[in-house]
Amino acid sequence: MDILAFVKSLGVLGILGIVFAESGLLPAVLLPGDSLLFAAGFMAARGKLDIWVVTIGCFVAAVLGNCLGYSIGKRVG
Repeated sequence: MDILAFVKSLGVLGILGIVFAESGLLPAVLLPGDSLLFAAGFMAARGKLDIWVVTIGCFVAAVLGNCLGYSIGKRVG
């Protein structure tokens, strides 16, 4: 699987969705989060993605995913 083609097909919303799911949902730990962020940074450096949208969006998605994971854990136990 070519990670750059995967990032290009996902777009920014797909990247944010994977970051959200990986940081908040237990079954999503199998998603390629670290390599996805590396590839997104590489594509942003080449001008294919906006670095500020990726950076701020990933931060917000990770925090919201973490809050979701915490609330699920608090309710379920």
